[in-house]
Amino acid sequence: MALAGDEEEAPALRARAVTALGRIGAHAALPALLGAARSNSESLRLRAAEALGSFRTEEAIAALADLAADTEPETVRAAVDSLARIGPPAAAALCILPSLARRNHWPSNTRCALVPALAACPGPGPTAALAQLAQRERRTYPQSVQAIAERALAERPAAEALPHLLRLLADPTRRNGHGPALLALARSGAPEAEAIIVQHFENQPSS
Repeated sequence: MALAGDEEEAPALRARAVTALGRIGAHAALPALLGAARSNSESLRLRAAEALGSFRTEEAIAALADLAADTEPETVRAAVDSLARIGPPAAAALCILPSLARRNHWPSNTRCALVPALAACPGPGPTAALAQLAQRERRTYPQSVQAIAERALAERPAAEALPHLLRLLADPTRRNGHGPALLALARSGAPEAEAIIVQHFENQPSS
């Protein structure tokens, strides 16, 4: 702890201490890790983002949410992975990340990592966040991001997912690759789902 907080020491050595504190996981180490998360050193912030996943506290979750807005993509990915490790206690922080991902143009692999993290959290908030990831964007990203988000959305409770799935299928710019959403709607038995499903297939180009 003393080494991690010693500004006279080299950042690389302090970063090793931060990593060690994360592995030990002692609650007394949390202030040192929170200090590292606010450091000007990229290496310290990265190691703090990795280490804080061992602490399921409000302070750690808030620090990780801040690190998810970091300018360094590697630190952002580490923060997402740590929030995923914390799981449902971090649901509120995870739910704001799709908007952040869009605003900061996260790479597709980080967006993909966000999907299972949200899928592991119950409730309408994570369902809505998955729907955001499944939406088409003007910026070009591999369709795999939207596809895995849609698959995860289709596995949510029908009452939560139904309005989001209906909006996805009603999007005129996306007419293909909706298998999971169509199955989920068909299984829901919702009256409004039938018309959407029929219209979807009627609008498919004939082969």
